[in-house]
Parts: sequence; C-alpha cells; structure tokens
Amino acid sequence: MAEIKISDLTAKGANLDTTDLLIISEDDGAGGYVSKYVTGAELAGGSSATTLYSGDSTIGTTRVATLTDSLTFTSGQMIRIANGTNIVEVTDYTHLPSTLAANTTYVIRGLIRVSSTITVTNDGSKIIGLDRTKDLIQYTGTGTLFDITDVDFSIQNVGFTTTTTGKILDAINYTAGVSANNYGRTKVLQIFGCEFRGCYDLMTITGFELVDLNNSICWYSTGSIGFQFKDVRHLEISSCEFYNWYDEATATTYSTASMIELLANGVDNVGFAVININSSIVHPEETQNGIEINSASTTSFGTISSNTFIDVGLTTGSLFLPETSGKPDYQQTYTYNFDIMANQGLLDSRAGILMTMSGNTTATTIGTIGTPVAINTGNNNAQTERVRWSGSSGGQATYLGTKSIYVSIHVSMAFQKSGGGSDEFSFFVYKNGSQLAPSETKTDVASTTGTISMTYATQIDAMNYLQFYVANNDSTSNITIESWQIVIRE
Repeated sequence: MAEIKISDLTAKGANLDTTDLLIISEDDGAGGYVSKYVTGAELAGGSSATTLYSGDSTIGTTRVATLTDSLTFTSGQMIRIANGTNIVEVTDYTHLPSTLAANTTYVIRGLIRVSSTITVTNDGSKIIGLDRTKDLIQYTGTGTLFDITDVDFSIQNVGFTTTTTGKILDAINYTAGVSANNYGRTKVLQIFGCEFRGCYDLMTITGFELVDLNNSICWYSTGSIGFQFKDVRHLEISSCEFYNWYDEATATTYSTASMIELLANGVDNVGFAVININSSIVHPEETQNGIEINSASTTSFGTISSNTFIDVGLTTGSLFLPETSGKPDYQQTYTYNFDIMANQGLLDSRAGILMTMSGNTTATTIGTIGTPVAINTGNNNAQTERVRWSGSSGGQATYLGTKSIYVSIHVSMAFQKSGGGSDEFSFFVYKNGSQLAPSETKTDVASTTGTISMTYATQIDAMNYLQFYVANNDSTSNITIESWQIVIRE
C-alpha cells in the first residue's frame, strides 16, 4: 500500500479514500523518528474504537448534535426517559408488554396487532397516539384487550378495532365494604380523542373517582356490550358520537347493545354520585338502546343535556330507558335525580301533573264564615298526566322529585252554591297545609253554575304537597265544585 503524506492528500473538502494512509511521526528519543500510520478505512469505520454504530456508548453533558437534514428510522424503536417518565414508541406488538410498566407512556405508531390481554396494574401508564385514524390497535383475541385494576389510566388519540368477539376494556377501581375511602374509588380513567371502529364488545367500568369519556367516536360496533358503567363516583361523557352500530362491510349485522348503560348498584348499593352526559350524538337503530338506566341503580345528581338523539331506523329499541307509552319515563324513583333538558329528540324531564275532575256531586261543607276548608272532590280527582308528582283522589298533589323547583299553577273550576242566593267565595292554594295568601281569588257564586280561573306560582321542595281550599265570605252556605282542571308545571 502506497504511503501518502498529509501534504500530498487531495484538496481540502474531498473525501478521504479508504486506501489512503495517514503517516504519523513519533520521536524515537535519539534524534530520529519512527513512522506509524492510520488507514482511511480505520478513520471512516472506527474499527479500533467503540461508537454508537458498533456498540453501547455514552454521550456526555453539554453535547449538541445538529441535524442539517433528516433522520430516518426504518422499523426499530425509540425509548426516552424524561422527568421520571419513560416514553416508549410502539411500532410492533412486541413493544407492548403483557403488563404495562409504571410511569410509562406508550406511543402507538401505525397499526399494531395484539392477540392477548394487556394488564394494567401499575400507576402512571398511558397509551397515546398522534392520529386516531392512523395509530391503531387491532385486537385479534377473544377475551379483553385491556384489563385495568385500581390505577390511574389514560388512553388518548388511538383507534381500536377487533377481528373476533373480543372486548376492548374492563376496568375496576372499587373496594367493597370500605365506605370511609369512597369504597376505594380514588383513581381516574380517561379516554380522550379515541375512535372505536369495527369493534365487537366495548367496555365495562366499575368504580373510579372519575371516568372521563371525551371527544371520542364509536361506530360499526356489532357486539352486545356498549359503554357500561357501574358505581362510578363521577362520570363525564362529553362531545362523543355513538352511531352506525352495525358491520361496516354489509350493514346486515346490528349490535344488540345499549350504547350507554348505567348498571345496577353493586353489593354496597353505592351507585353513582354525579353523571354528566352532554354535547353528544346518540343514534341507536333496530333493537339497540341509546341510554339505559337500570332500575336497581341510583344516581345522586344526574344531568343529560344538549345532546342529539336520533330514532331513524329504530324498531324495538329505545332512545331512553325506562320508558312508558313510547316516551321516557321520569316518574321512576331511579330517574328522579336526573335533569334531562334541551336535548334534540328527547322529552325534557320537567316535573308536572294534570289533575281533572268531572261530575262531582259532593258538596264542600262550610263550617264558619271566612274560614277556608279543603275542597271536597268526592274522591273523583284523577291524574291523567304526571312527571315526578303523585296525586290523590281527594285532590292533593305531592312533588316526588329531589331538587327544588319553581312551578306555575293553573286552575279552572266549575261550581254551584247550595241553598240559593249569591255569596262571595275565596279560593286558595295551600302548600304543606299552610295557606299561600297571595293565591286568593274571589268571586261571587250563585245557585247557578259558575266558573273561575286561578293562576299562581311557588317554589316546591322534595315531598311538598299542594291542596285547594275555598271559603264563604258571607254565609255558611255550602258549595259544590262540580269539575276542575289543574295543571302544575315546572
């Protein structure tokens, strides 16, 4: 191999050839020198030193690497540790362990096929993607993809699909019998910006301090389990879409699930503390149900507001359960604590009652001039429509809801005085046995049939009751209220 001195190399900026030798002179201590050399191949390949290309190495502090062009990864994986959190790029199913590591964020890149259950029992793990239509997890198993127990967990911007009868998620954060710590419900489960497309069964979630399902879409589901919740302390479903629950290819196999299902209370009968479902689209078809509330569930504060409910294509299913005569039934005790307002396609839960009476021949006995007595209906009072109110045949209306409301009262009566002549009568609304004095309406009543209209409004609290009274201001002549129509409406 020819020796070439540095001074004889090609012009600066030209590439060093692997066959070139760089001569190095070393003083021999006797006035002369010894010639040594390093080859161009050794300089280029680093065969005599460990580099990041040939083995593990450490980059020291204050080092700066500047890329003047692009850096390309072909397959492989990137792992980074930042502020105590591991950031693991997932480009292959082998990058997802059977149990997710603590304080680790797994970044899904592209389509990842998973065939067995992933357990989540370590705090601080997350599954995230950058684009839910491109960063996908396809579950090919028949059990459950994610099995989550007593930890905080977050899934963001990831798409999900299944190829068989698999289920996406089972999660529990609940300790039976330990009421001092909210029954162990201390964790947060967040599902944000995800897409569930072409899935079979979806998820069942029990307990948790907060379950937050936000800005996610679920369509082309074909199984029998939708989004099921049980004993969740705070449940928030916001800006989500539930529609097209049938197989995407042929549109012939429909899901039989309830889209949002509030399950029966567990062994401690804890139920839900707070539920808020808002700004979402709910479109069940065929036998599916939109929202189903189990009769054995309880909710302390529930709000279903500003959603769009669509019944196109619905056959034996329902937009909302329970229902009566094809309409939502807010008269049940387990729906009392829900405010259901301002939803397209769904009846508001405004409390009210319509009481009617006709053909009454029983007189109301006047004992003392000017002293009001309860109107005697002869037990002919009927309640033809009522929501969160009960009515008695004797004419009493009782509010069954739990929150305070403001109601308007509209009364129309037909009556006849006993014994001939004409007297002035006063009609009143009573609440809890006490007169609402401003409600007084006076009129002259003769032996011929007359009518009167009353309008009033008042605040009503749980189990308050209203009655209707009459007083003869001139004599003790009796009066018969032959018919009435009374509307009490929130």
